[in-house]
Amino acid sequence: MAAWTAAILLALSLAWFVGAVVVPVWQTKTIVTAYATQGIDESTAVERLGGQERAARRLALYLRMPKSWRHKPIICVPTDEADEAAFLLFACGRPGALVVPRLLESRDAEILRAVSCWGLGDLRTRHPDGQHPWLDPELYTRTLAGLLRVTSDQEIGDEVLRWDVGEGLVALLRVRPVPSIPRAAVPCLVRALEAESIAARCAAIEALADSGDPRARPAVEAMLMDEERAVSSAAAEALKKIRGEEPPK
Repeated sequence: MAAWTAAILLALSLAWFVGAVVVPVWQTKTIVTAYATQGIDESTAVERLGGQERAARRLALYLRMPKSWRHKPIICVPTDEADEAAFLLFACGRPGALVVPRLLESRDAEILRAVSCWGLGDLRTRHPDGQHPWLDPELYTRTLAGLLRVTSDQEIGDEVLRWDVGEGLVALLRVRPVPSIPRAAVPCLVRALEAESIAARCAAIEALADSGDPRARPAVEAMLMDEERAVSSAAAEALKKIRGEEPPK
């Protein structure tokens, strides 16, 4: 009887896994591949995935699967579909944005590259009017913290990956959440002053100047000594704004 019960439970568990994971991932892979190779547009792909909320969940699950599940052969060269999946995830609006901080916890270089460079790095192209989910202060802070966690990870030796993540960091640093830079984000902005990317350091300086937080001034003042002239110049301009010396526009 015990063995029979165990067998039934095992079968039920297997059936649940197939229905909850295998089938959705297979269906998602089919649609992502069609998006990548057959030219269907993003809105059609998201609709086929069940709408923005369901598509975001399915794409996040798909991205967390082993690399072998995401590979597609193009001219006999295995390539990763993470980039296409990230494009579709960012087409899901806020539901897609909400899963980004969790994806940034991944150790998979392709996921980090896709989410940072092809997702966040494309914010201005996708939202030229600036109306996107990262204007939300909490989501902005969580995503910024996730990017900084990746850029400061000493175990990541892939210079290309570090550059790609830096692209996402710069794009997000240029976002100005509503109604203003949240206080919780200021420590993250201060950490961003240590970024390898010159553009990231300049963008962090500008964001700190806009924050109105008293912690911004000493952090920006320290950047006057940065060896890169673009960064020290950005710090000098930011300090004028912080001190109220900037002429009216």
